[in-house]
Amino acid sequence: SLGICHRESQGVPRDDAEAAKWFRRAAEQGQASGLHEFAMCNLHGEGVAQDEVEAVRLFHLVAGQGDKNSLYSLGICYNRGEGCEQDFAEAARWW
Repeated sequence: SLGICHRESQGVPRDDAEAAKWFRRAAEQGQASGLHEFAMCNLHGEGVAQDEVEAVRLFHLVAGQGDKNSLYSLGICYNRGEGCEQDFAEAARWW
């Protein structure tokens, strides 16, 4: 996707804001991978203001679609207490 190209400097200069814009657009079109990547942008503050709570909310949305990357990411968030209360049992549930 264009978001990955901008994030990883594939054929274009690295531009986290541009990558986040393309991930958001993909998410708005219902692409689970785009939503996951946009959640990652929020989690790490890459191209958007860092918002761990929003990242967890987005991970929940896409995990509900069965996205394996988001299931794993939710487990990490609960394990570390990023964007949510630290909860090892909840982390294990998502893994």
